[in-house]
Amino acid sequence: MPAPVPDDGQWRLAGVITKNTDDGTLERNYLRADVFSSKEEADEFSIRKGKQIIDEQGERLFADGQIDGRV
Repeated sequence: MPAPVPDDGQWRLAGVITKNTDDGTLERNYLRADVFSSKEEADEFSIRKGKQIIDEQGERLFADGQIDGRV
């Protein structure tokens, strides 16, 4: 899910990847250096980046079993 962060009049690319398990929901947050002039553009690129992270890391994202973390 996109979660861009306001940064000096712009929006920094950020998001949250979640996975539902029998024990609850696991979350991984990501924050990147990329900034955009509009929130809509930051949302779009945050979704793309989230999909890329999932494609590259797959289940390794949640292999530690921690409830939350950063990628």
